[in-house]
Amino acid sequence: MTLLPRQKSSLLAQLEVIIPRLATNDLIYPTLTARLKREKSGYIGEKSLDYYLNFFTKKIPLLHDVRMEGQDNFFSTVTAFTSKK
Repeated sequence: MTLLPRQKSSLLAQLEVIIPRLATNDLIYPTLTARLKREKSGYIGEKSLDYYLNFFTKKIPLLHDVRMEGQDNFFSTVTAFTSKK
């Protein structure tokens, strides 16, 4: 059961919009396309992990892209399980 669904990062969404608008001979084009490949690869990897997590988490709630605040700092995680135990 997924309480907080996984979403694309804002950087990935921005790169997907910007790159088609750039000319292929632009100086920054190769850098941005390489970054897009890395970001997309990470997102696909996280989504594929969800497939396997759903096998044993039918009753355990999942939270994706969680950011929690501590006293002096922040903690973020890609996937978090919640449990009563």
